[in-house]
Amino acid sequence: MLTVLRRAAALARKTGIRARLTVAIALITLAALGATFVAVYRGTGSDLRQQIDRDLGEDAGALIQRVAGARPLAPAAVVRRAQRYINSQPQFGPSFELIVVQAPGVRAATNDPELLGPAPKPEPGETGGERRAELAEGRAIRSAPDGYSTVKLRDAGEVRLLTRQLIGGGREVGRVTIGQPLTSVHSAQAGVSRTFLLAGSLALVAALAAGVAVASRTTKPLRRMAQAAEAVDSGELSTRMNPHGSAEARQLAESFNHMLDRLEDAFSRQRAFVSDASHELRTPLTAIRGQIEVLARAPDASDETTATAEVVTRQVERMERLVEDMLVLAQADERIAHDPKPVEVKSFLPEALATSFLGVDRKLELGPVPNGTLVADSDRLTQVIGNLVGNAIEHTTSGGSIRVAAAAADGRLRITVDDDGPGIPLTQRDRVFGRFYRADPSRSRSSGGSGLGLAIAKAIVEAHGGRIWVDAAPRGGARVAFELPGFQPSAP
Repeated sequence: MLTVLRRAAALARKTGIRARLTVAIALITLAALGATFVAVYRGTGSDLRQQIDRDLGEDAGALIQRVAGARPLAPAAVVRRAQRYINSQPQFGPSFELIVVQAPGVRAATNDPELLGPAPKPEPGETGGERRAELAEGRAIRSAPDGYSTVKLRDAGEVRLLTRQLIGGGREVGRVTIGQPLTSVHSAQAGVSRTFLLAGSLALVAALAAGVAVASRTTKPLRRMAQAAEAVDSGELSTRMNPHGSAEARQLAESFNHMLDRLEDAFSRQRAFVSDASHELRTPLTAIRGQIEVLARAPDASDETTATAEVVTRQVERMERLVEDMLVLAQADERIAHDPKPVEVKSFLPEALATSFLGVDRKLELGPVPNGTLVADSDRLTQVIGNLVGNAIEHTTSGGSIRVAAAAADGRLRITVDDDGPGIPLTQRDRVFGRFYRADPSRSRSSGGSGLGLAIAKAIVEAHGGRIWVDAAPRGGARVAFELPGFQPSAP
């Protein structure tokens, strides 16, 4: 029983609050029923045994008064008088008392001569062991100590005995033993067990049903909050909880809604700022680029001026890329725009890689590419591949190796980009898709990208209904893979 309770408790700890409350209510009900059963079961047995003891005392007293006299009697006279009284009583059985009167030197008077009379011949079919057990039972009754005791008989079960001295004429002339089977006690306790088994089962079922109802009602605000939080996590900041129910539930809903109002306002202002800033930065960056180009082409421009113009131009180009990335992310917050159309994967992938590898001293290896079409925005898909390849280029040294491969299964296309760089630690693989996150903190922004490439790739892939993740590459570097639905294979 304890093992079952421990397992139930362990299971409840692994489940939700609703299951815990239900199990707790059921266990409390079960414990209360168990304690009540033990009390009633023992109380019933104790009351009936006390009543039997009182009956035995009264019957023993009446027998002693009938047998004993004012003058001392010979043992034979005591037994004869007792036998005459016993003959008027029913024979010992499950519903009747056992009566035994013993006197020194004579055969005992009893209403069960088979058990306590002279040793008869064995009955047909009776084994020696059974006969010895019967004789032992008779000896146990005759040698019962004064007062109350209990013996167990094969035919009658447990028998409660009361043995008293038989006093006649002021001295002991014999012993009286009265016995009553405890069948009534066992029957009553068995009835209590059956009643509690039935009533307890119904009560436990009712407690489970009530526990489920109470737990469901109690945890309903928490479940609504969890659903709202899940919706918020997916980008639905307009989700709100209905403040009703208990005072605690209303307070929780109002606090949660207030928090969401502030979050929605903060995100809205952030998106507006990013979008406005990106748009506003385009014009001055274009003007700066134009002025630098004019300055570099001036007839009297010195070599130092030309070199400075080239450095500034590269920084302006980097700033323009950052502005474009910020615009893409601002669009991603408002569900990034894309125009999906059938794309021939076999020809598209080499073209996208050729654009990404212009002027790069890395070894490109293109793995197998399946035949078929993918329903996707080719420009956005090119941007994803360019960002992944650019990330691999940044984390590999000159002459490093980058391998791109594609595979299809169950209507989905998977593209992997492997490099032989240092790789990405397991603890950082879920964080590299965050905005402005850098897996290597020692890398400065002047030597690396803006930290937005993987975030943009994730936004585009998810806008297409796909998923993107980081793993370890077979060559020891990093592998970034993404998977998109909508692939239709075709014959080679």
